[in-house]
Amino acid sequence: MKIGDILKELENQEEELDENIPLEKLDSFIEFIKNIDVENLEFSSKDELQKLSKKIESIINKIVFLKNEIMQKADRLSRNKDATTAYMKSQLNDR
Repeated sequence: MKIGDILKELENQEEELDENIPLEKLDSFIEFIKNIDVENLEFSSKDELQKLSKKIESIINKIVFLKNEIMQKADRLSRNKDATTAYMKSQLNDR
């Protein structure tokens, strides 16, 4: 597989990361990167290889950031739910 083709696909995927995407999509980005056959890469220069490396690093950083953000939001929602449930139970017990 040519590095140019991989870079093109990674750029398309990186654009999607900037939009609101479902969590499952993040996993597909990770799978795409993991499935790159590095032993059979075709490249014409060291610069091309460095571009690929930087692009992959950029996408991984975005994925990690988005997953952390999602986990923080889920944690806040869980705490809010617990607080709301406790409040509702106390209101029912007061009646």
